[in-house]
Amino acid sequence: MDRLRHALLLQLSFELLFGLLFLVLVFSVASTRRHRSLHQNPAGSFAGPVEHSVTFEARLSTVPARPRRPSAKVATRTGDGGETSLFGKERVRKTDPRIEALGDLDEAQAVLGLARSLAPRSSLGRELLELQRGLYLVMAEVATPRSALSRLKERLDGAAVAQLDRALDTVKKRTPIEGRFVVPGENRLSAALDHARTVVRRAERQVVQCVDEGYVSGEDLLPWLNRLSDLLFVLARASERGPRAKA
Repeated sequence: MDRLRHALLLQLSFELLFGLLFLVLVFSVASTRRHRSLHQNPAGSFAGPVEHSVTFEARLSTVPARPRRPSAKVATRTGDGGETSLFGKERVRKTDPRIEALGDLDEAQAVLGLARSLAPRSSLGRELLELQRGLYLVMAEVATPRSALSRLKERLDGAAVAQLDRALDTVKKRTPIEGRFVVPGENRLSAALDHARTVVRRAERQVVQCVDEGYVSGEDLLPWLNRLSDLLFVLARASERGPRAKA
């Protein structure tokens, strides 16, 4: 009985061994055929005969490359003599009142950006971004000769001033303003807003000079800048209380 069992186990072992050898042989033949096929047709089995196939690299080479935008020049060297350009071909000295106003407006932009960075993903941050866009419209009008104002696609108007009035009233309802002098610096956000307010006031004074000398019209620009500094004042007071800085 033991001999019979031993013989059966031995026979089963040989059958398993031969089965494994057969599988190894089959996979070896299949791999060899696949290797030859790839050498004959590098694009793969879906590409058809070699003479009609298109490799992946060749297909990429037929796709037109996206044109790169030329890098903007930072150092143009055209202002080395103390002159700069307005919107158009007019060249003026950098001491021109319009250039002085543009410098102050640019500084106001930067300080508003600093304040916005202190209120990320919040309603206040979105409001400040809209105010920055409004400042760019002011800058565009100051930089454009009055004879070329029709070239501007968008300008501030009475509706923009009314919008600031509504925003000012909304914040004042939420934040009572005490009739006293304010010492800025309760927190970083309120300090940045107060800083922006003072720069906007300076820019407003420079724009007034441009209006007085006939360079720009102050019909809408001056009221808008005046409301902007008022709005920044109440936003600074509101940010001292905290809620408006939350997301």
